[in-house]
Amino acid sequence: MTASRTVAAARFEWVSTSTDSGSAPPPTRDAASSTSSAVLPVPGPPSTCHGRQPGRTGPVSDSASNSARTSAPQARGRGAATFRRTSRTALSDRTTRAIATDGPDTPRGTSGHTARRANFVTRQNGPVSSLNIHRFGPAGAPQVLALHGVTGHGKRWEQVAERLPGVRVIAPDLRGHGRSTPLPPWDFETIVADLVELFAAEIDAPVVVVGHSFGGAVALHLLQRYSELVRRLVLLDPAIGLDPAWLNEIALASVASPDYTDVAEARMDKQARAWGDVDPDILEAELTEHLIPTANGRVGWRINNAAITAYWGQLAREFVLPPAELPTVLVQAMKVRPPFVTPEFRAALTARLGDNLTVHEWDCDHMVAQARPDEVAALIRAVL
Repeated sequence: MTASRTVAAARFEWVSTSTDSGSAPPPTRDAASSTSSAVLPVPGPPSTCHGRQPGRTGPVSDSASNSARTSAPQARGRGAATFRRTSRTALSDRTTRAIATDGPDTPRGTSGHTARRANFVTRQNGPVSSLNIHRFGPAGAPQVLALHGVTGHGKRWEQVAERLPGVRVIAPDLRGHGRSTPLPPWDFETIVADLVELFAAEIDAPVVVVGHSFGGAVALHLLQRYSELVRRLVLLDPAIGLDPAWLNEIALASVASPDYTDVAEARMDKQARAWGDVDPDILEAELTEHLIPTANGRVGWRINNAAITAYWGQLAREFVLPPAELPTVLVQAMKVRPPFVTPEFRAALTARLGDNLTVHEWDCDHMVAQARPDEVAALIRAVL
């Protein structure tokens, strides 16, 4: 049967649940259906702010070199609303198939912190593919959605999550990264659709979204379409609205040199670039998780290089802004020169959000969560 190209009109709904105890009833789920019990409305055209960064050189990835580059409204408050899916009509082009965990929760650290990895299985226009999702912390705890940068993976949030006992950090490997599906399309719209299905499957209330670099851009595009899913936003040195000529240079360079001779060369490359102020143990964990043998006898990152090339192009798109009423925290890494956070984007963000924007300027390089995990955890804790 040919899939319809029309997405049924339904929506996520945040339902007020004022009770004597202050607790919200549990969400309803349709366990009998193989499809997501939520179908989201066809989004209208997003509002955009036109912004480009003038010419610059150097990578925008997590390997970027130093020389390169108030309260929310009540409806958004945790405990003030619960999550209800108001339709079980299937998304015609992309439907949730299953949530399959790899096994029981595994202890992490001395605080009882737990981590679990799961495959989030979806169907895109017929073929079945999956997103790999890392979960840290107890089920039922306040939830945080954490989005990594281009060439990264969800397990990078582990050090931050370990500093947030009693918080559920949900960190997917974005499409084309880590252990997730390598399949196209490779654009913001498809990544947002992946995340929307994650919300429909297991996230029960508006959440704090934390995005680093490319993940910050993804978070902003999610907000353009489904702002009701997010109650706070934390942007860690976001990369968005960058110079197309510069991004073309990066893409060409990544195609020309996609791998390394050995682990030692990869380590030196990280240390010479944006990972220079990261604790060596965290860097070693990155190499262990993310560096794999390649078919030519070398080593490379656990990514789809074709997808990464496409994502460089996505960063050249006009930047978008969050809703004016959304409490937002922006961290700019001040060692990155020229900055990833362009003056145009920062000015537009300030004008849009006003008192709802809190800005921090940190003396670190681009890998903010790895260089400053204690401070990042404290920022997240403050907005929960």
